[in-house]
Amino acid sequence: MKKSCNSLLYKSIKSTESFEDNFNLLVNENELNKDTEIIVYKNDSNMNKTMQLYYTIRCALAHGSFCIKEEKTKNKKIKFYYFENKHNGKIKARFKIKEKILLKWIELCKYYES
Repeated sequence: MKKSCNSLLYKSIKSTESFEDNFNLLVNENELNKDTEIIVYKNDSNMNKTMQLYYTIRCALAHGSFCIKEEKTKNKKIKFYYFENKHNGKIKARFKIKEKILLKWIELCKYYES
């Protein structure tokens, strides 16, 4: 399943599909659009999409599988966070998310936590 919304590409793939092939295909299709956010994960758990998102970010932070890059787009620099989740050496999820979106998610969590 591939969904696109503004500058977000979202794809859930079957556990039997090649993660790298699917991720690289999305990146190559959008090579010219540097400000595109990408979320790809293997749908082989009983978690819903939101929990899968939080779980991937949590695991990436806990295991040091993340990085922050500032990328130059058409006329400005944008900070992106890259998260990756692996299990037994196999990639389960990889995200490229804008910093401003990540900060909005944090604010939403704080709002609904109280």
